[in-house]
Amino acid sequence: MTNDKLLRAKASADRLGLSNRTFYREVAAGNIPPPIKITDRTSGWRESVIDQIIADREAGLRSSKGTVLEKHRPGRPRKFPVVGHD
Repeated sequence: MTNDKLLRAKASADRLGLSNRTFYREVAAGNIPPPIKITDRTSGWRESVIDQIIADREAGLRSSKGTVLEKHRPGRPRKFPVVGHD
């Protein structure tokens, strides 16, 4: 068991720089894992999971659509991943 803090939806969305609505869309789309049930009426996300999502996006390993991308050179951001391009 880890000693991670459990972040509520608002704190998780703020940390990711998303609105609450977009955060829940990402959860529904499977791009963010489902929450951990804290009580009957509350849920939260492990802080380490949110931090890993941020790290993956910084490294270019995960798009906002949840697909894994090849790491690419800095420059103009791509709208679509290039498959098989070196």
